[in-house]
Order: sequence, then structure tokens, then C-alpha cells
Amino acid sequence: MAMSAAGRLDRLRSFDISCTYGLSDSVIMNLIQSRGKQLIGAMMAGKPKLDEHFWLAAIPLLPNVR
Repeated sequence: MAMSAAGRLDRLRSFDISCTYGLSDSVIMNLIQSRGKQLIGAMMAGKPKLDEHFWLAAIPLLPNVR
């Protein structure tokens, strides 16, 4: 997460990672854990690897997503 360390994600409000096949579920979870509270939107359609376990862990970390 070099972008996060460099401060480039400080004002991140939403993201769309629908067509990013190279991101693993652990990378996505790290992003949600570090920036989830500031997000108001997230698009993750077409990610078959994101199973029920992922969503049960991720949803509480996204309190402001509408």
C-alpha cells in the first residue's frame, strides 16, 4: 500500500475496483481496514473471490457507505 503510505489516499471517498482482476481479497481487505471509515461508496462487482466470509468481515468496517 505504497499509495496509502505516501498519503495519496487521505481524501479517498469512494472507489471502483470492478475491473481490477489483479487485486487479491487480502489487498482489498487491507484497503477497507485502513480507509473504510472514510468511504461513502464502494463498487466491487464482478469479484467472485469475495465470498460470504469476506463480506461478513468487511461490512462492519464500512459504516458510512450508502
